[in-house]
Amino acid sequence: MIRIWDTRFRRLREAHFVIGARLALSLFMPDLLHVHVNARVCPRFKVLDTNLPCVFTAWGHIPSDLLAEDYGRAFSAVDAFTADSAEVADELRSAVGCAKKPAHIFRWGVDQDRFRRVAVPRQLRDRLGITDNAKVVFSPRSLRDIYNHESLLGAAPRILREVPNIYFVFTNNHGHRYPDAPAYEARLRTLAASLGIEQHIRILPFQSHKDMPAFYSLSAVTVSIPVEDAFPATIFEAMACESPLVVSDLRDYLGVVDDSNAIRVDPRDCGQIAQGVITLLLDDQRRAAVVQRGLETVKQHGILEDGIGRLIAFYETIIWKRAKN
Repeated sequence: MIRIWDTRFRRLREAHFVIGARLALSLFMPDLLHVHVNARVCPRFKVLDTNLPCVFTAWGHIPSDLLAEDYGRAFSAVDAFTADSAEVADELRSAVGCAKKPAHIFRWGVDQDRFRRVAVPRQLRDRLGITDNAKVVFSPRSLRDIYNHESLLGAAPRILREVPNIYFVFTNNHGHRYPDAPAYEARLRTLAASLGIEQHIRILPFQSHKDMPAFYSLSAVTVSIPVEDAFPATIFEAMACESPLVVSDLRDYLGVVDDSNAIRVDPRDCGQIAQGVITLLLDDQRRAAVVQRGLETVKQHGILEDGIGRLIAFYETIIWKRAKN
């Protein structure tokens, strides 16, 4: 069994970092260090233990100017990368001296005992004020600019003309982490009012992750149309809960998402978004095919235990290479 120190060091005074890191290294004696987000700590750990292999994960895209500065230069102390899309891995390896560093694509899959189609609790519809015969379009991403909820609202009037008895539900997934979420929510409400669709909009505060299968199961369509992304767990979650997807046509999704298991759209094109949602609402044959292929995709790419097993095997390879050198 290997010992991994999985750390998310943020901003610490140098003295506090050295004391805390030395103590942790002596107590845990890790075989590998996995650093998230703050690449600048990687060289600092190398000073403390030159033999400890270090793996870095970005969890999202890094601006090119940051990669060209001390943040990118810190990757010289990294033995390998993990990333949740090939695009992010390529960005990490674009830093000076990193082109040949190994990278492993690790996507957060789903626990299929939890994420599956479930009976929708009566109280959920009551809470939302949605009748049994009404349909739901669900947008599960955080209330932030990059997740582009405005484009779904822009598509909503056209969707409502085709399917009048429909509601658009937004949950602030992980949004409790972001101080800009309340201002963004206010913008969405203002836009909905200007479009005359506010009675069809439901915007909820942060929801517990354990409640998300009920939201996916309630939805006739799940929409995830960020303008920039890595690879979100929400894609596998919706597929596992048999909620057909309209998603952005981002390169980050290639290799998992295609035209058989989702409807891909330009996230800035409200017409494409509207047509994708309408197709999944009204074309029963296409909807059934997308749902079935989504379930197959989860089994192929999105089983959490399988992903973790492959990640540990990657760690073991890095540890072995470091020991050999």
